[in-house]
Amino acid sequence: MVENYHVIEEKEILHELTAGLLSELRRLMRQQHVKRSEQPTHALTKFYNELMDFHESILGNHFNTIKDMDEANEIYRHEKSELANLKEQYHG
Repeated sequence: MVENYHVIEEKEILHELTAGLLSELRRLMRQQHVKRSEQPTHALTKFYNELMDFHESILGNHFNTIKDMDEANEIYRHEKSELANLKEQYHG
C-alpha cells in the first residue's frame, strides 16, 4: 500500500512539472506567433501535441508502479531537454 501512495504522489508531482513545461512551450509558441490550429505541422505544434499526450497519460492507468514511474520520469527528462533545445533554436 505504501508503494501505491508513493506512485500517486510521484504522478501528481510529475503532472505538475509537465504542466510547467507546457506553459513554457505555450509562451515560446506565442513569441514565435505559432498557432496550433493554423500551423498543425509546425515543429512547435507537433512537440506541443506530444507533450500534451504525455501530460494527459500521467494520471491515467499507464504509470502504476515504481518501475513505470522511472519510465515516466525518463520521458519527462527527455521532454524537458527537447524543450530546452527548441528554446535555444528559436531564441538563438
